[in-house]
Amino acid sequence: MIDVDELVASVRTLAPFPQSSARIVSLLSAPTFEVGAVTDVIERDPALTATLLKLANSAMYAASSPIATVRSAVVRLGSGPVLLLAVSAATSRALKEPLPAYDLAAGDLWKRAVTTSTSAELIGRHARGVLPPETTTVALLLDIGKILLAPFLGDEVLDALREESAHPDGAFDWRAEQAVLSVHHAEIGARMARQWDLPATIVEGIRLQHQPGVAPVRAPDAVPGVHPSEFARLCDVVHVAGALGHRLAADADRRGLDDLGVDPEALRRLDLDDAALGAVAEEVEQKTHDLL
Repeated sequence: MIDVDELVASVRTLAPFPQSSARIVSLLSAPTFEVGAVTDVIERDPALTATLLKLANSAMYAASSPIATVRSAVVRLGSGPVLLLAVSAATSRALKEPLPAYDLAAGDLWKRAVTTSTSAELIGRHARGVLPPETTTVALLLDIGKILLAPFLGDEVLDALREESAHPDGAFDWRAEQAVLSVHHAEIGARMARQWDLPATIVEGIRLQHQPGVAPVRAPDAVPGVHPSEFARLCDVVHVAGALGHRLAADADRRGLDDLGVDPEALRRLDLDDAALGAVAEEVEQKTHDLL
């Protein structure tokens, strides 16, 4: 039905991550980073420079005086937003392509990615404890594996996935993918991130997006240099943000937030009740209104 070996092998044929974005990711993934080194890379990329300055002067970050230099923008924004910006610049074109196999029109996947990343940012503010700066970047890339998986999903495979899922609207989830294909989009996305030499925090965060409870066990070996509790918190945040972001991207009036299909233990660990989740959803809609 589908050659899983061929699918996995196709990860190795991916175009390399853009050099400037890859260098920024490498610099910002270190325990401490040199502002000057990051500034030097960004200043060599006019498009990235323009986007960075625009973000630093946006209503979200702007202070009393405007930001006119890349160095000042990096200092104002911090590692997390700059990392997100670099990865967004590298992946936005691919995320804007249509994916008919997943019933996603052109731009739909990008809308999901932005909404999910914003959800992770706001849930992260609510969560108790430290979060790695890669959290919002992981959230942006949660569905990246679908781009590589979609071309392998012909009519016969789609019928099997829908039958396995038995979802009333014909949708299917990662469990159906695993049952039918012996692999799912989160695993493919993690392999893509690893092929791009992205940090282990991002690779494993993508891989465990649907299984946050596994994070404390996997973290010590798979994510060196990050405290297991911080990585576990990242996985809880992106797990909930993924479900919330998808719902908000598809449903403007936020119907059904009481049934997102997320692990209730993740909600408990993040101290997110219905009221808090509703408040996050409202703020996500406000913040993404001008972006989408």
